[in-house]
Formats: sequence, structure tokens, C-alpha cells
Amino acid sequence: MEIGRRIKEVRDKKKMSLQEISDMLNWPISKLSKIERGEQGINVDDLQQIVRVLNIDISDIIYTERNNSMKNMNENGKYYVSKSFVFIAKKYLVQDPKNFTDNPIGKTLTKELPKLIVEKAHINCSNYLVTGSVGKGQFAEIPWLAVFRRSITETATKGIYIVYLFTADMKGLYLSLNQGFTFFKDKFGVKRGREEIRKVAQYLQGICNTIPKEFKTNSIDLKATGVLGKGYMLGHIAGKYYDINKLPSDSELMDELRNMMSVYEEVSAIIGNRSVEEFYNYVIAFNEGLLIDEETVNQNIDKIIKESEDIAEENVYDGVPKNRKDPVKDNSGSEKYPRNPYVSVRALKLAGYECENNNTHSTFTKKSSLKKYTEPHHLIPISAYKDFDYSLDIEENICSLCSNCHNCLHYGIDSEREPILRKLYDKRKELLEKAGIFVEFERLKSYYGIV
Repeated sequence: MEIGRRIKEVRDKKKMSLQEISDMLNWPISKLSKIERGEQGINVDDLQQIVRVLNIDISDIIYTERNNSMKNMNENGKYYVSKSFVFIAKKYLVQDPKNFTDNPIGKTLTKELPKLIVEKAHINCSNYLVTGSVGKGQFAEIPWLAVFRRSITETATKGIYIVYLFTADMKGLYLSLNQGFTFFKDKFGVKRGREEIRKVAQYLQGICNTIPKEFKTNSIDLKATGVLGKGYMLGHIAGKYYDINKLPSDSELMDELRNMMSVYEEVSAIIGNRSVEEFYNYVIAFNEGLLIDEETVNQNIDKIIKESEDIAEENVYDGVPKNRKDPVKDNSGSEKYPRNPYVSVRALKLAGYECENNNTHSTFTKKSSLKKYTEPHHLIPISAYKDFDYSLDIEENICSLCSNCHNCLHYGIDSEREPILRKLYDKRKELLEKAGIFVEFERLKSYYGIV
């Protein structure tokens, strides 16, 4: 009865008549009619002829929605997570690409299994979204089931989330703290996107303290050939592999999922008061060495000089306005302006490593660099970037000062700071204006708090 009913459903959906199918099979119409009504049984040979004529997979007839569900239940009518995963893996590669809509595999992964995991892992759906996918319009190379923290993301294309990823050969399953590659691909292109998503993964691997030992796998192999599958492999932060034929019990699976959710909560705290994109911008700037303050530049000046020997040596300022960088936010939501330490080194070179307030001020030669020691100082503080149309992190705005003059500008009394500031302003005013930076001296004094 069940097989006959399913044959009729498929035939009706394809808008094919009993007569049409019977003619194609060279059967009496009464035979097919009785099979559909459950009044006559059907052998394997006849079933294979029918599915060939209907252009579907035999599993679409044998495994109805009810039978599919039954395969994932025990004798007490309780559903199994592990058996659902196995069912998907065993049947996925034999699905007919033409039978994508209302496919039983898709129903299990996108409907039944998410509800089951919510129930068994005791997931709060007001904070989390659990959903799965077998692709859009066609079967994906890597089907998945994800747990999204709603405050971070609700889509697999962007952000950080927990995800079960099937390998392309359906022999394995990964539990992975991962990232949406589409965001990186769209922003940077495929090649650089792969580099950036991996850097974010490495950043989180280094900063997260709650990753259990068994989850400290820095890479996964999905056997993927497609762009998105390879993106998942690069976006992996932490997780573990399961052999599909040796899946642990549901209890163990859910314990490990909850452990992963604890790591996910730490990631949420690291992101803090930022959107996902703001967090990514911060990490990218961090990885590029742009989140560095003046004191850190001074402490590492020798190393920076050594690394920047290939910087052009011409003793001129180019006088070209530079586009202002976008600020990034730390986890408290405070804005930080990216600055390039190599620009500071070039400014020192242009000043000949002398104090621009008074070149007779004594300093010393560093044995590590064999350069006279001076310190870079942004004349207009970089914190004032919002007041200007162009970048303040430029050579024209960075002065070379001996440590005494530099500290005086930061910590001295106003009567000692103002003459130094005035002298530097007069020397740099024209250079700044060529670079698109216009500021009156009284306004400059206000940035230093000089009354």
C-alpha cells in the first residue's frame, strides 16, 4: 500500500496519467492502477522499471517520509541523533539531483534533526537558532547543521557558529566551531578571503581559554573541492571528527555539543559590544600590526627600523593627501585608529633621526640599529582623526623628537609645552596643508589641553 501510494504521488506531481505510464511500461493499465491502490504487490524488477520511467531514485519510493523517520527511531518511538546522522550520510550521495524539493534527506536535516538536537541538548531557542541545509536548489557538496548564537549571527554565510559538517565522501562528520566564508569571499575575493578567514581562526585559537583538549584540532579535512567546502576547512577554529560508522551515543554527542557551546560563549564575550564585521575588522587590523600605540612603537623602534630597510630613502615628503583609515572597535566598543609603524620609521628617517625641536639636543646611538635614538610623535594626535578629511597617520604629521622633548609634550607644564608645540606647528603647517590637513594653532593647543 505504501509503495503504491508513493508511486501515485510521484506520478501526480509529474502530471503523468495512468495511461501514459502504462504505455511506457507496456503494462495493462489495470496492473498499474491496482499497484497504486495497494491491491497488487510489486516485485523489484517492476519497481525498477517504474522508477526509470518516472526518472527518480528507487529510495524515493521505498523510503517514504514515515519510513525515513522510523529508521531513526528505537522500539519505544524515541528518535536518535546519531541514527539520523547515519541515515543522511548513507543516503545522501545516491539522491536524484532532480528530486531536490521535498526530499526526505533534506527533511531530516532541516526539520527533524534540528528539533531533536534542541530537545536533547536543552538549547534555549530565544538565544540560539538550530537549522540545517542540504543546499539551495541543488544538493550541496557539504551538507551541514548549525547552531547560531542569535546575538552573533543567524546565517551560515557570515559570522562564527557551531556546525556539524559532513565530509564530501559522507564517511565522516565534524563538530566544528567555524565561520561563514561567503563574507570573506565577497569582501576580499576568494584568494585573499581564504587568507583572512584562516587568520581569524588562528587569532581565536590563540586567545580562547576554554577549548577542551579534544577540540584543539587546528585543521579539518572535508574532502571538499568546492569554494565553500574549502572555506569551511580554512574557517575551522576548534572541534573534532566522528567516523560515521562509529558515532558515539546521543548522550556523548550532546555532552560534546554543550562543551562546544561553552567555547562559543567565550567567543561571544571576545566579540563583546561589536558586530561581527566590527570584530573581523579589528582582527584584520591586529594581524596587520596596525593596532599599535605610540609607546609600543617606541619600545620596538629598532625592530621596526630593521624590518623597514627597504623603505624609500629620498629625503622628501610627497605632499599627497592620504585616505583616512576606518577605525576599529575593541570588545568594549571603544574605537581604535589603525596606525602603520613603518610610517613612523619613515618620518624619523626623513628627519635624519634628529630632534626637530632642537637638533642640538644630545641623544645616543643605539647599538642594535646604529641610528641616533629619537621618538616619533604625531603632532596632531591621532585620536582627533574624526575632525579631518584625510589621514593623520602620515609622515608630514609625525615629528622626530628626543625623549626629553617628547615626554615634555606629554607630561610637562603648559608653559614648557606650548613653545615646543608652536615651533613644531610652524615647521609642519605648510607640509600638513599640502597633505590636506588644515588646523589652526589654537585648535592644536586644545588637543593637548593647553589653555
